[in-house]
Amino acid sequence: MLTRTDSAARTGVLKHLFNAYDRAWRRRHGVHRFDKIISLAIEPYRGQPRILADGTHLEPGDSLAIIHFNHDGFSTDSNRVRAALQFRRDLASSLRRLAKRLESDTHLQAVKALYGESWLPPHGSKVGFIVEPLPKTWRTRLQHCYVRLLLRIQFPHLARRGHDTWLHAYWLTRSQWQLLPQRLDDDRENRDSKENDDDTETDCRAADLPDL
Repeated sequence: MLTRTDSAARTGVLKHLFNAYDRAWRRRHGVHRFDKIISLAIEPYRGQPRILADGTHLEPGDSLAIIHFNHDGFSTDSNRVRAALQFRRDLASSLRRLAKRLESDTHLQAVKALYGESWLPPHGSKVGFIVEPLPKTWRTRLQHCYVRLLLRIQFPHLARRGHDTWLHAYWLTRSQWQLLPQRLDDDRENRDSKENDDDTETDCRAADLPDL
């Protein structure tokens, strides 16, 4: 029977292996750290021609900025309400910086949209993100298994809480990220007002992770 010490040691080894794999995977795919919360890779769009909900046309070969969360950017605070609120603030700050960078960096002028896939609750439409559940294919089912295993090793308190961890795609087009800083400011003002009105409800919402 495993003791608590044995279990902690095994978890530590698994974390080390996952982190080593993650670093190797990011190097191979050209993922570069942008700040504490997110990393970026520039890749061509490889899907079928499509029109996004805001009218943006995507063609094969169009440049996308792919967002990846940094695992070490998630707070390790044992109080999940504080941890969620801190992550929400950090993520909003990262997105503001990224929106400004996309407008000012000449190397990113060709980027047509931001794209990311995440297990976080499917929010973000209020600040301009187009959110879609990923189709259930062999690839996305493997990704889902990987996410569940990652959560059990890195963030066991989330894995135990029964979160729906099916992946969603997040799109933010050029026309939308130009409006992102102002939308984030407006959303923060609305939240501050609601939090002052009902602190208890805020704590419950915050415990369910960022709700952009």
